[in-house]
Amino acid sequence: MKKNIILIFLLFTYFFNSQSISLDTTFGNGGYSTYYAYNDVSDVVMLSDGQFITCTYGDYNINIRKVNQNGALDNVFGTKVISMGVNKSLLPYKMLLQNNKLIIVGRVNANPTYSNMDVFITRLNIDGTLDTTFGTNGFKTFDFGNEDYALDLDVDNLGNSYFYVKSYNNKNLLKIKSDGLLDSSFGTNGILQTNSLSTDPNLNRVYLQNDGKFILAGSKSNSISNLNSTYLERRLSNGTIDSSFGNNGSISIVDSNLSIGFSNLEFDYINNSILVLNQSNSSFFLSKIYLDSGSYVSSFANNGNTAKYSFTDAPNIELKHIKKLSNSKILIAGNVSNFFGPQYNKKLFFVKLDSNGNLDYSSSSGFQVFNTTPPNTSIRADYIPKLFILDYNSFVLAYSGDSVTYGKKSFLTKFSNEFLGVENIVPNNDNAFIAYPNPASEFIKVSNLKKSLNSFDFLIYDNSGKIIKMGQSEFEKKINIQSLTSGSYYIVIKIKNEEKYQVKFIKI
Repeated sequence: MKKNIILIFLLFTYFFNSQSISLDTTFGNGGYSTYYAYNDVSDVVMLSDGQFITCTYGDYNINIRKVNQNGALDNVFGTKVISMGVNKSLLPYKMLLQNNKLIIVGRVNANPTYSNMDVFITRLNIDGTLDTTFGTNGFKTFDFGNEDYALDLDVDNLGNSYFYVKSYNNKNLLKIKSDGLLDSSFGTNGILQTNSLSTDPNLNRVYLQNDGKFILAGSKSNSISNLNSTYLERRLSNGTIDSSFGNNGSISIVDSNLSIGFSNLEFDYINNSILVLNQSNSSFFLSKIYLDSGSYVSSFANNGNTAKYSFTDAPNIELKHIKKLSNSKILIAGNVSNFFGPQYNKKLFFVKLDSNGNLDYSSSSGFQVFNTTPPNTSIRADYIPKLFILDYNSFVLAYSGDSVTYGKKSFLTKFSNEFLGVENIVPNNDNAFIAYPNPASEFIKVSNLKKSLNSFDFLIYDNSGKIIKMGQSEFEKKINIQSLTSGSYYIVIKIKNEEKYQVKFIKI
């Protein structure tokens, strides 16, 4: 491989001097909360009150549990067992929370001999019981061939589910209405065939925009160079190609010397852009493109692309999540292998960048590695399904993995301290600023009990850290929140003396 990497970092000199991330040892057991097995067939969502709902495979069924804000299992909630009956083995793949419902997709055996696997989608009430108004007694199954796999899931504000499925010959995107039936206005009778497995591109992720359009993402192979590139294509709400995006509906992010793959993306509606995370086996870089056109944002980094960040002592990185934080900094999470030898086998790995895609040195080196479980358990971070931003200085990562000695387990782990980089937000300890009504459905007002200023700039972000709304307002003046979905939000108030205050509110 040609030595054309722009930036190479010897991480060990940074890690031993960096204290910016720390485990919140008050959470669970020393910062870790075990929510049982099973690695690649487990997932978790966060509720508006900061509690978590987990789903895992167990005894051929789906087990639903609740974890409290402090990381302790909610024994009152108990374990809800979701079953399709005798000889039906349910393997959950992904779970999302929408409109106070839990939507889960995965695989199920089509017959008692397990010679054929179908895919399923199910909807649960927030208490973990089946929502029998959905599909047939809460379930809907689909058969596309001998071996069907659930690839991805996204949901819109109306309760429609976009279920991405890999079958023996093709990949299909299904639009399933809130009643569990296919939406006949989408694709062909509710099913959009995206590509044949024998042709490019190789798509495996779906991302819904807030305007009804959606992006399919994956990789594409160049027949001349034999190198892979990141590939995105955008579709209109009915499934047809959006020719206004990129080059007749698609864009390819290419490295002329490396095979790169798509990792994840983050919408930034406020700035009309998309952050795309690209990676090879040993490096990664970010691309920033305009949401409306698909062209590069030339003011970001070097004409829309950051330098390639490579790790000489960590030859294998798998980056899973990218989040733009409330102060426009960027958090990336994943795992790292073979770092300083075999004892570093898929440990948790975090990268912090500033708003322009540079490593953020304001409070750290930008990189940190953490053990994946409490001491002496040696569980790998094989799968990292979710990253939750709790507030301006803490986040929770969900991951699961395997160990020869300790078997398969799934964890929530909580981190805190100044890593998120919003040290200039002043704690609202004296409740000098209040958002009301709270909860609210149409608008909120911010009251300034200090009575010192009349106006302020603000931004609103959700529990995932995504910026939802920003603007200017005055105290006691209505701020419209009707477009927000139900859940918990934070409004950050910036006043003229450059101080910032954060207030939490709930949209109902």
